[in-house]
Amino acid sequence: IMTPQAVIDTPVVFTVMSRDEHTMRGVEQVSAELKTKNIPTLTIKTQPKRVTFEYLMGRFKGDDNFTKDIANSIVSDLQKIGAIAEDGEMVQNSRSIDLDPFFGRYKSTDGAFGVSPELFLSLSPSEREDAKKLWLVEELNVCYDQHEITFSQFDNVVGFFLAHA
Repeated sequence: IMTPQAVIDTPVVFTVMSRDEHTMRGVEQVSAELKTKNIPTLTIKTQPKRVTFEYLMGRFKGDDNFTKDIANSIVSDLQKIGAIAEDGEMVQNSRSIDLDPFFGRYKSTDGAFGVSPELFLSLSPSEREDAKKLWLVEELNVCYDQHEITFSQFDNVVGFFLAHA
């Protein structure tokens, strides 16, 4: 996950979750080794995000099935089970939360939240079942910072590669 075992001779961007100390140590070691070979590296450390009404509405913008009521209910339900604090901070590891009750309550009429009806119909049956759950699982992983995501620093990634092209 950190680097292939092959010889690297091009600039490298590492993305590390702030809560993943093991991977961070590995990235620091590999990055230091690459720098001794004059290979530029950039390490992006992601940060947790708050699960709020605004966050959820922004993530599912354009999905008419994902309503304000659904966003408010999800935040409220996560607070009731102690998964998030009043301000939306994740206080439980998202992978330890039983989300099955959420999937029973919150369903998209078009298949899965965040997935167009056309794309959903092109999926295999097992992929469809995954899509019905991954919309929430992955968002909570991002918020807890258990998912590498570089989009928020895309300009830095592009700038880094342009500077070392």
